[in-house]
Amino acid sequence: MTSPTKPGDWEPIIPVDEHKYVGLLDNESVYVGTFQSAEREVSPGNPIFLLPLLEVDFAIVRSRLRDRANSLNRDENYFYDRLPVRQLPKVAFLMESDYWAKLALGWVEQIGVGLYIEELRRLTNARWASQSTRHRARRMLKW
Repeated sequence: MTSPTKPGDWEPIIPVDEHKYVGLLDNESVYVGTFQSAEREVSPGNPIFLLPLLEVDFAIVRSRLRDRANSLNRDENYFYDRLPVRQLPKVAFLMESDYWAKLALGWVEQIGVGLYIEELRRLTNARWASQSTRHRARRMLKW
């Protein structure tokens, strides 16, 4: 069992990709870094450095966050509530990339449409999005 972090400590939580982790510094600031050290602070309003998490199914990310919290004897929602994971679909839609939009729609289907109504409405008319992506967003708005 891992002991709780001390102030100033870097606590990697889950991998973002094969080399980087998202974690907490000083038990509150979100950073991306290696397993050994924090490197770059993640803006809560624009967590662009966390977009690669969208490449993993939301249920898996959610499960990893829960498992990590449980391994540290914390409430199962501890990391889910502190990391801006629910912001990722919104950031993905702002990228105006069909690739990121499709991944974000997969997360929205699992998180729930309620947080993303405006983004989905804009996506239904986005010229940069493929027809299948626009239609998928339309179907989701009808749920």
